[in-house]
Amino acid sequence: LLLSCRVAAVSLLVGCAAGSDGADSGAAGAVDPEGLVLAWGDLHAHSAWSFDGCEHPDARCTHDADGPAAGFYDAAAAAGLDFAALTDHAEATTYAWGPDELHAEGGEADVWSGQQAMVRAAEGGPVLPVLGYEWTANADDSTGDGPGTHRTVLLGGLSACDAWRVAGQRFPGGEHRPERGDRVYLQDDVVVEGLLSALHARLDAAEAAEGCQAMRWLTFAHHPAYTVPQATDWSEPDNAPVGEAVVEIYSEHGSSECLDPAAEGCDWQVNDAQGYLSAGAVQAALDEGYRLGFVAGTDAHDARPGSVADGPSHVAHWREGVAAPERQFGGGGLTGVLLAAPLSRDALFDAIEARRTIATSGPRPALVAWAEDAAGGRYPVGAVIPRDRMPATLVLELGPLDAAGTLRDDEVGEVWIERIGEGGRLEEAEPGSRFSTTWDPGRRETWTYLRVRWLRAGGEGLDEERLWLSPWFTTSAGCSSAGAGGGIVGLPLWLLVATRRRRRR
Repeated sequence: LLLSCRVAAVSLLVGCAAGSDGADSGAAGAVDPEGLVLAWGDLHAHSAWSFDGCEHPDARCTHDADGPAAGFYDAAAAAGLDFAALTDHAEATTYAWGPDELHAEGGEADVWSGQQAMVRAAEGGPVLPVLGYEWTANADDSTGDGPGTHRTVLLGGLSACDAWRVAGQRFPGGEHRPERGDRVYLQDDVVVEGLLSALHARLDAAEAAEGCQAMRWLTFAHHPAYTVPQATDWSEPDNAPVGEAVVEIYSEHGSSECLDPAAEGCDWQVNDAQGYLSAGAVQAALDEGYRLGFVAGTDAHDARPGSVADGPSHVAHWREGVAAPERQFGGGGLTGVLLAAPLSRDALFDAIEARRTIATSGPRPALVAWAEDAAGGRYPVGAVIPRDRMPATLVLELGPLDAAGTLRDDEVGEVWIERIGEGGRLEEAEPGSRFSTTWDPGRRETWTYLRVRWLRAGGEGLDEERLWLSPWFTTSAGCSSAGAGGGIVGLPLWLLVATRRRRRR
C-alpha cells in the first residue's frame, strides 16, 4: 500500500497537476485582477514572549511594564499596517522574569495564554490581529532527527487551546531543557510531516474536544536559505511544502531569493555571515516543482511589527565580552495581499492560500498586475495558466508610493522591472513603472515572476529597495486546461504523508 501510495503521489507531482499549493487559483475570470484591493502587513514578528525576544535592549531585553507584547499592535498601527501576526516561539511554556529597571518585582506567566490575550485585546482596532507561532526544528540530519527547517504557523481564531500549539525542538534525552531563566520547553516533532499531521489532527478533533474549537490554519517556511538559525533544504523530501501556498523570501535575516547569490541581480541583502544555502533558496523550491507564492516579514524580536525603516531588531543573545545584545542583519520586509473581499482573517487567509501575495523590502506602491492568456482570460499573481492557453501577456503597472513605506516618490532615482525565469535566470529588464511582456514557456518551464528594483536617489535607507510579485505558473508540457487546477492539494493528507521519507529515531 505504501509503495502504491508513493507511486500515485509521484505521478501527480510530475504530471499535469505538478506542484504543491494551497488553493486552486488556476481558473481565469474567477477573480478580477483589477478589482482586488491591496493591504499590507507583517506575518512574522516576535515579542518578549519568545525566549529570544528583546523589547528593551538597554535593560537586558526585558519586556514593557504592562507585559510582554503590550505595545505590539500599537507599534503595528504606528507603522501603518493593515494586519499583523504575533508569532512567538511555540516551545516555551513559562515566561519568568526578575526585578529590574522596569519591574519592581519578579514574576512568571503562561506564554500561550499571555500571547492570546494580547491578540484578543487588539481585535476591533486599526490593525487586524492574527494569532500564530514559530515552529522551530533546529535539527541535525546526522542524528536522524530530520534535515531541519523553520515554519510560521498562522491560526484563524483569536483563541486556541494548547493542542493547537505544536512545538518543534528535540533535546538530547528528551528532557525539558531550560534555555533562559526558569522557562520549561515543550517538544513534539522536528519534521514538517509531524507538524502538519498534528495540525490536521487538531482540526479533525477540535470540535469534539471541550474548549478546543476548530479553525483555519496555514503554514510557511521562513528564512529558508540561511543555515543560521536553520535553512530549509528543498531537495529533502521531509521539507516538502505539502499544502503550503507561500514561502518567506525576505526578512531581517536577509534575502532568500536566489539559487546563485552571485548571479546578476542577486547580490542584494545576502547575509553571508549566516551561511547561505542555495538548496534553500526560493528559486530552488520553484525549480523543485513547488507552487509557492511570496511573502516577507520582519522577524522582528522587539514587539515592533512593520519596523523595516530603522534597521534590524535586537535579539536576546549575547556574545562573550559584549554588553549589548546581538542584532539581526537587516530591516526585514512586509507582505502585500490582494483581497477579493473586505479585510478579515478569512479574506487574508483566502488571499494567501491563492498566492495573491506580494513581498516588499519596505516600499508600498499602488499597483495592478495580471496575466492574460491567448484567449483573453485574465489571472492574478500566483495563478496557474493552462499551457494550451499560452502564450500569456504579463502586465505590471506601478502607481504612487505610499508615504508609510520606506521610500517616497521624490527619493527614487531609477526603477527597473525584471522578469525572472526557471533556474533564476534574469530573462528581461525594463526601466519605468509599466512593464508588459509575453511569456511563452519552453517545454520544461513552469514558472516565472516579476521583480521591481528601486534605486534610491535621496533620503535615508537602503540604496536599493525591492518588491517581488508571486509567480505565475503553467502546467507541464502536454497538459490541457483541464489539468490546471490546484496541484496536489486535493489529495488526502495520509497519501501525501505516505510519500515522505520516514526516519529512524
